[in-house]
Amino acid sequence: KSGATGADNDAGRRAVADINRGGDAGREIVDRGAGQAGAGRRAGRGSRAKLASALRRADPVDAAAAGKAIAQAKPGLIAVWRDEARRSATTGAERQLLDATIDELNEKLARELALSVAAAQAPGDAKAAQAAIKAVDEANALLDEVAYSVRPVAPTSAAEAARIKEYDARRAERAKRLVKSGEATKVLELDTLAARLAYATERVQRNPTDAKARAELEALLREAQNGAETVALPVSKREELAAAVAVYDESLRQLNQAAEAGDSNGMAVAAKALVAAHDQLVAKAKELMSELPPAQRDQLAKYLDAMQPLLKQEVAAAREVLLKPSDPAVLENLAAASGAIRAIEAAILSTIAPQAATPALQQVQAVDRELHALAHAVRSGSDAELTSASRRLVEAHGKLRDAVNAEAAKAPNPTARKQLELARAALDRLVPQQLVLAKEALARGDKDSRDKFAAATVSTRASLSEVAAVLEPTIRNRLAAAAQADEALVLDLLSSAKTGVPKDKLEAFSAANGRIAELLKEAATQPSLSPSHREQLKAAEPKLRSLQRRLLEEAGSVSARPGDAAAQHRLNQTGREMQQQLQRVVDLAAPATNSALLSDRLKVSARLKDIKSLSSAHLANAATELNAHLLDLVSKCRPGSLGKSDPADDMVAIGALLDAAAAKGPQHAQYGLVNLEEVFADLENAAKPKPPPVVETPPEPAPMALDKEEIALQAKGIDVIPRAETFEDNMKNVAEHIATATDRSVTRGALADGDTVVGFSRSIAGELTKIGQAARSGHRQDLIQSGRTIAALVVDLEKDIKSIAQQLARDPVLQDRLYSSTQALRNYSIQLKILSVVKAASLALGDRANDDQIVQVTRGLGYMLSSTIANVTEARIKLRVGTASRAAHH
Repeated sequence: KSGATGADNDAGRRAVADINRGGDAGREIVDRGAGQAGAGRRAGRGSRAKLASALRRADPVDAAAAGKAIAQAKPGLIAVWRDEARRSATTGAERQLLDATIDELNEKLARELALSVAAAQAPGDAKAAQAAIKAVDEANALLDEVAYSVRPVAPTSAAEAARIKEYDARRAERAKRLVKSGEATKVLELDTLAARLAYATERVQRNPTDAKARAELEALLREAQNGAETVALPVSKREELAAAVAVYDESLRQLNQAAEAGDSNGMAVAAKALVAAHDQLVAKAKELMSELPPAQRDQLAKYLDAMQPLLKQEVAAAREVLLKPSDPAVLENLAAASGAIRAIEAAILSTIAPQAATPALQQVQAVDRELHALAHAVRSGSDAELTSASRRLVEAHGKLRDAVNAEAAKAPNPTARKQLELARAALDRLVPQQLVLAKEALARGDKDSRDKFAAATVSTRASLSEVAAVLEPTIRNRLAAAAQADEALVLDLLSSAKTGVPKDKLEAFSAANGRIAELLKEAATQPSLSPSHREQLKAAEPKLRSLQRRLLEEAGSVSARPGDAAAQHRLNQTGREMQQQLQRVVDLAAPATNSALLSDRLKVSARLKDIKSLSSAHLANAATELNAHLLDLVSKCRPGSLGKSDPADDMVAIGALLDAAAAKGPQHAQYGLVNLEEVFADLENAAKPKPPPVVETPPEPAPMALDKEEIALQAKGIDVIPRAETFEDNMKNVAEHIATATDRSVTRGALADGDTVVGFSRSIAGELTKIGQAARSGHRQDLIQSGRTIAALVVDLEKDIKSIAQQLARDPVLQDRLYSSTQALRNYSIQLKILSVVKAASLALGDRANDDQIVQVTRGLGYMLSSTIANVTEARIKLRVGTASRAAHH
């Protein structure tokens, strides 16, 4: 035991020798280099043999005794092998590889311990016994491999030669993984940098005029950019071009945003960035062209030729908006220029998309490419190009029809078959219509005919997306199909607004948005997505709901005043916002690939290229995005044990231990907890690169609200949360308190039902209810997940509240209340996240020792959130009154 810290290796050796003698199977090897006695090559082999025998006989007493002996020997054993590794390694790389092997051994021993204790406490469970025996065998095998790695020996038999060959193969594989782990270690260091960046951003947001805070943020941004660049993101030339398109689109968005806000300085910076992004896009496209088939290469060249004049039109239209910010015609010209560029962007992405896996999906891609080519022919006004694109589209559509028929014939269920047949029928109707509308748009050249053609294109693409979603039902494909269908409904609503939107179209629009809301909730739980994308998907649903409400209200205004150009522009603008938001959620649902991470990195870098010219608000926004990118990198490349991504994978073993301990009664439960502490320590510390991860510690607990304080809250109009006897009922009461406070503000008309603060508050209430339900049903993982979700929701809520507070410069008292509430909410949410894990770990043992603490924290969160809702309500009203007053004055 004295060798457990590695400070006394001799004591460690003695401990190992004691266990070897006790097991009657200790075997010493001679250190051939120094000729001195080394550690036991198979230390504890006798104890492991006894353990395996006891497990097979279902003898919990002998199993517990053998397991305890192994646990006592493990620290000294690891210390011995580390010392031997230091002595035998001749190079830094060899030492690193030996350390990695011993790290893996440490983890194997920890896993052996966890599974053995679980099996010992559940002697009738054959499955648990087999898992433990397998872990014992794996530990013994790795011990032999460690011994050979530290002191290689020549084989003396064919069997030994075969084993050594296996050892060498595993060493080579481990060396490869070690390179990846070394790369990931650099990423882990970004965790601390991300936290510093978040704090510096918050300081600038709170006081935009603080020159010192801004200087510190600028320095951190440069450091963070350099840190992100150290993480290699290998991508193909296609992916590089896709990332360049994403950067171009972000620069376009920044230019439009600056123009519409009347920010001449911001527009100049964005225009410069857009030109640079254009040059980069063209360069990456030319690099890729040599790898493309001739037809795709020629089409890509046409798109590149069209971008240069469109870029000039975009910048000219943006300058015009700067001069005439309220002119609907000028604003529509800018929207048209941006729309033409985005159509080219989509066409480029369609052209360079890697070939799909199945023939049917390949034909979907082919039709999509030809739809873009047809649209480009209409924009360019070329009869010859239109004729060629039409012929190719007819040919591609025929092949797609045959492929869809073949897939429908072998569809696994009637629902999929019907969906494919309906999509095929829609395409049979839409493609010919598309060709007719393309000819009319080219011949007439007026806005009405072009709008009809564009709407038909969206409808056709929606049917294509439906085919792809049935054949390959990933969350992104399903969300893309729903978004395309919704976009078609949006365009239909825009075109019919002047004459009044029929009831059936309104119902279809509402149903489509409901379907998207469901898919967004599903997408936000997908582990294949990056953390920041999951969080943005959670926040997207209330934004889409708000846009839906605005769209319907503005459609009603246009119906009432058909000749009002300003009302028509507002409707068109909201429709475009809706379309862009739909496309954004589809992009967010893409897996966290190197290409996606590279796009995020380049977009932020483009925004920060001229860092000194950015306003404090824009600088803080860019810093927030860079911080999200850093956390995405950490999540993607986080190092764990070799070949594993997260020590939480061993929660299965820990869960089995807890369940078994609870079933055996209090005395066994106490023994289980003692071992559980060691298992947790080993699983968290084994095989982790240095420096060790920062352990999150909860802030100082907030004081529990006393009765007299609750009376004071009630006097302010804040309801008192009833106290309950059970943990579950206390969670329910807090959830109902938050929901009631939220609903009251909505009912009174102070907050809109689609307000993001309302959405986040209701979500938090829902997760608190889930915590109570999980505690009642014993679902530990659900309880932990809800605690984490609440912490994430509070982070998003905090951003919204700070955004509101920034607009209250004329009311510093209310502004300060809002800023203070965000810090308090953050503290409560962090405490709740950590205490949820503790609560989950104690569920199986029936331990309610921490119930009072978690209830206290949850009640504090409830009171603070309801108080925050009241402050936000006051702020929203003041901002509305101020806006109305300024409008009346003008």
